[in-house]
Amino acid sequence: MLLRLLIIALLTVPASVFGQAQSLNSFFPFAEEYDSTRTIVMLCEEPENLERYPSHLMTPFQVWMTNLPLRPKGTPITDWRGEIIEETVLDGVIDFPIKSQYQTDADILILLALNFFSLDSTIYHFDITLTESDTVNYSKWLERDYEIASDGKISFVIRTDPKSDNRSEFQNYLNFVARAFDNESILLNAEVVAHNRVKPGNLYIQFSDDSLQVVSHVSLVLDVCRNAAKQLSVLVAYGGDPAQSLVVPYAYGASEAKWFGVDELVEHLKPHGKGFFYRYRN
Repeated sequence: MLLRLLIIALLTVPASVFGQAQSLNSFFPFAEEYDSTRTIVMLCEEPENLERYPSHLMTPFQVWMTNLPLRPKGTPITDWRGEIIEETVLDGVIDFPIKSQYQTDADILILLALNFFSLDSTIYHFDITLTESDTVNYSKWLERDYEIASDGKISFVIRTDPKSDNRSEFQNYLNFVARAFDNESILLNAEVVAHNRVKPGNLYIQFSDDSLQVVSHVSLVLDVCRNAAKQLSVLVAYGGDPAQSLVVPYAYGASEAKWFGVDELVEHLKPHGKGFFYRYRN
């Protein structure tokens, strides 16, 4: 199954995204310590008697996400400045550098998606809803200068000459999205899904208020498996607020601890508030 997923990753993603001669590590240009034996799909095998979400039903992005690289066992959780927040043995840290002080767990999916689409022309027209009146994509970013006021309002002016399209400018775009994409944004871009229809790439969003307006915690569903009774278990990742490493709980721990039954996940994260599963609309 593991080999099949890796092969699927190479063969199903459009040639416009990944040339045949490219190796898996070129899928993840942001990775600093890439090791093909230390990816999510290699280390986080499904528990016995559970069937993983079928690889042939995955989108290219879902396949890419299940092959995200992890840093070595024992890598500490750090903030955006590289300062150690927590030593970890059982948890796995995704090899995805946190470069913006504004990044929170609510940004994980959108920033991963942007990095995936940066490998293809899709990045230029991948729209992100920031507010009820503001959307942005990379093409707009290159053509405009954006400002965020102290009250959170976004304004822009159109440039007479576009910005240079390079990796450094793309990082500037990621930083802007991390800063501008707030609790309101994530709810504008997402819609609720039933517990029995959760798929890789869905979100588990939690709230700290009864009106379900204040987002307190967001988990990303990396992968899904189910038992014979079609009950789902999920593999999740989440970051810290503000700007902490992306963590897969128990990635280096006991196999039964890596995957949470849907109800188990709700109970495990209960201290962060009432939550629901969502899918990203775009």
